[in-house]
Amino acid sequence: MKRYTLFLALAFSSSMFAQQSEKTSKLCIAGAFDYSVINNRKEVRGSYKAGMNGRIMYLTRSFFGLSGEFTYHFPHNTAPALENIYSWNADINGHFICDVGESDLKFSAILGVDFMDWRGTYVGPSLNDNNKYRYGMLLEQNWIAANMGFGFNHDFGKRVNGFGEFKVRMTTEEGDLFGVCDASFNFGIRLNVLEIRKKEADENGKRGRKHRNPGRMYKWLPK
Repeated sequence: MKRYTLFLALAFSSSMFAQQSEKTSKLCIAGAFDYSVINNRKEVRGSYKAGMNGRIMYLTRSFFGLSGEFTYHFPHNTAPALENIYSWNADINGHFICDVGESDLKFSAILGVDFMDWRGTYVGPSLNDNNKYRYGMLLEQNWIAANMGFGFNHDFGKRVNGFGEFKVRMTTEEGDLFGVCDASFNFGIRLNVLEIRKKEADENGKRGRKHRNPGRMYKWLPK
């Protein structure tokens, strides 16, 4: 875990050396396949489960973006203690983006907050402190966690971007030590649905006024 944290901290610091931003804002939507370790304080550690991730992302500059994300994990069982597990995550993340050398590939350091909702049916008997639970009991848990992660993305034309990300979520539970509660890989496609070139729009507006106004300003009035 210390190695994960050190690597993510280094990745985040390196992204601060991003190049000057283009004066362009983009509104994007994205979908991704999610592969996660879910709630490793209740489920089997290291057991990855499938899900789907959807997000809306606003790129304020070429080096920074904000995303609102929702991840749904497909219902699953964890042998031998839990069945009919349903879970979802809602994230708000900041993406700090920089170029990778001279290539078109971009690196992102990710920081954010997460809310997780998790529930499953206890069928026992091999769960820690199982004297708390009885057969058929519905266990529910939710928490707010901190996200840390990194990713890579590449543009395929002006509107399509492919990306891959890895994130860990860290929280504390009932006074326990602050640590990793789950981890996820995302692989998906992002679509640019709106692009605003602020500087160019201003210049075009000025040029348009210059083209229209001179004819009116200098035209002789009829006698």
